[in-house]
Amino acid sequence: MDGLRTGKWGFVDTGAGVLLSGLTWCSFLWWTRGRSLKQLSTPKHGLSIIALASAAWLLQIPAYNLSFMTELARGYDPPWSDSIIIPISEVQSVLLWLFLPYVAIWLLFLVRARLPAKVFSNVSGRPLVNAFWTAVTALLFAPVALVLIGAILDGPVMTVPLLWLTLWLLLCARSAALTRHQAYSGPIGADESGD
Repeated sequence: MDGLRTGKWGFVDTGAGVLLSGLTWCSFLWWTRGRSLKQLSTPKHGLSIIALASAAWLLQIPAYNLSFMTELARGYDPPWSDSIIIPISEVQSVLLWLFLPYVAIWLLFLVRARLPAKVFSNVSGRPLVNAFWTAVTALLFAPVALVLIGAILDGPVMTVPLLWLTLWLLLCARSAALTRHQAYSGPIGADESGD
């Protein structure tokens, strides 16, 4: 069977991944409504970031389930092989087992954060603080970006919007962590100049 396969399903998966990336970006651009990068701000509450990050993590379970069922329907698994329930239950148990450590990582960024904050901001006069939180964010950003590239190219394609959301939330979390080191100047909306 492998010798008779063509690249059809690979092209279908890549096309779906690119399409979902495009739709995700169009949704993001609509949501920002023409604001510049300097004007983008985090959600108003850290709980919103935690809730969105948790949803992105847990929604991987149905996304992977759909991927396994799609591979079965395409004939990737021989009829005498074990059930797809085995990989489905393994992925589910791993994601649920790692859920609390995952939330704990987000809490490290968000405890005592003063939100909303500008997403692409830095703490003036504190280069080491800026470098530290940027480096920690980059350590988390890189593996998510690599998984995103793999999901776009080879599936599971339904995780693509979830991974884009996670990358955005990581940028928001970095900004939130930096607010602990800034002098309080009131919420963003209090000063229209944004200074």
